Amino acid sequence: MLWTTPQAGPDRPMISQPTSTLIRSYIVWSLVSLPYVTDIAPDLIQWSRSTSLPGVPSFATWLVRKTFFGQFVGGETVEECVPLIRSLAIANVGTMLNHSCEVKHAEMCHSERGSDNAKTASSAVHLRLIEAAKHSIQVASDLASGNVDASGCPASDGTDEVPPGSIMVAIKLSGLLADSSVLERASASIVPREHFSDPPAPAPPRISTSGAPLVIPMSARVKLTEEDISTITELWRQLRGVALLAKEKKVRLLIDAEYSWYQPAIDAMYDTLAQEFNALSSASAKGHESPLVFNTYQAYLRRTPSHLASSLQRAKNGQYGLGVKLVRGAYVEIENNAWQKHQVATPPVERKLKAARAKEGQWNSPVWSSKTLTDECYDACAERLLQEIADEVDRPLGKRGGPARLSVVFASHNVSSAVRALDMMQRGGLVQAAPTEQNVSLPDDQPPRGLVPIDSINGRILFAQLLGMADPLTRMLQHAFKDASSKKQTPLVSKYVPWGALDDVMPYLMRRAQENKSLSTEGAKNERRAIRSELRVRLAQGLFGIARSDV
Repeated sequence: MLWTTPQAGPDRPMISQPTSTLIRSYIVWSLVSLPYVTDIAPDLIQWSRSTSLPGVPSFATWLVRKTFFGQFVGGETVEECVPLIRSLAIANVGTMLNHSCEVKHAEMCHSERGSDNAKTASSAVHLRLIEAAKHSIQVASDLASGNVDASGCPASDGTDEVPPGSIMVAIKLSGLLADSSVLERASASIVPREHFSDPPAPAPPRISTSGAPLVIPMSARVKLTEEDISTITELWRQLRGVALLAKEKKVRLLIDAEYSWYQPAIDAMYDTLAQEFNALSSASAKGHESPLVFNTYQAYLRRTPSHLASSLQRAKNGQYGLGVKLVRGAYVEIENNAWQKHQVATPPVERKLKAARAKEGQWNSPVWSSKTLTDECYDACAERLLQEIADEVDRPLGKRGGPARLSVVFASHNVSSAVRALDMMQRGGLVQAAPTEQNVSLPDDQPPRGLVPIDSINGRILFAQLLGMADPLTRMLQHAFKDASSKKQTPLVSKYVPWGALDDVMPYLMRRAQENKSLSTEGAKNERRAIRSELRVRLAQGLFGIARSDV
């Protein structure tokens, strides 16, 4: 898969895509828009790849590779993603690399404290996945250095140069653990499960000084086994090792969001990392336009507005930068279903009490009750974050280019939210219209274009979409910032690029299908509409069947 620079306006956002890619995308989006297909797909794929019927497993593997894998995954290795990364860079689009190994929800529901899997594992943490994260960081650094490419060959003539800071690396903590349920028990030791909807105060775990071992307070220790404490300590040691390499290579690190019952422990880990690696007074901060480590905030959780506010305040009080990736959230159905059925191991919530609260209407899911409320939460958080950045750059220190206190990734497929954010950036003075666009009047429903960010927000604001999804929105944002590429700015638009062996990424692929079903197929319909429109134009022009990879 390659990404090409758009040569037309937003009226034809898919013009640069080869026809073969458009046809594949149309087939994939047609399938995920059928709820019964996404319901049976996981079991059907698992059966077809494991059956003894001649030819069925190989055909099923081939079919998945040519459809869902080809649509949503960059490659089986980081090296296979390099052509895509370079093509994105040419189009002034950044990359977020992620070795996409996820915990299967079914396995999470059946995990128990001290399971056989955890006991027999050679390590509580999958060292292979830690090394994969470090390798992603190394490749990102190699590509940005311009000396060698990721395969060890001499760099090219520079036409496909990858700008420094344009590649970030994302990691998912639950996928690193042999027994991910330890995150649930650790979270419950921080915030009782019945209060997960409230803003957490993630004090434990912590470190007393920079680089010191993780300290787990006694209040948490009494609720965790020695095996749990050992696992958390090992996870921290490995995670800090990844962050140290990211600091050395100047590659920003993203901590992905997870289920609400894992999140308090992840938030605590992030706070501890941020205190060390995002410290405003450290030498490391002076060399970065933005914080090194980012945490993810999910707008579909009711706690998010107050959680974000408390995170901003803690960062100010602690004199460290806050990296925020703002998403809507991808686990709505799982959250709502699990909240009614799943019981945390420590401390327990009595089922009788749980049932009584549900009957009285007092027991609520941590997720907002409607998509409208989620949208309002996302836009309100985005406005708060952009205002914080605008206030900061107005201060003399911000204008002098000192260490940034806040950086934001707006990870969303919602066009309305993107247009709203662009408008807020204009009103806040964070971007300016290019000279050629200053006297152009656009209809109210048209997104702004020709925007150039001011120098002091370089690398601090980013819009991101998943690979294979929301391509029309990515193209629209490319067009909005088209004139910014001449200023050698860090890209303001990025694609989240998962990679990994087919077996490793299958949970991710199935979650992508389920996510689009839970959105009432709105996203799938929009994708198909844009693809169908482009195919019709090509058919009318007599270009059908010709791969347009050169336009």
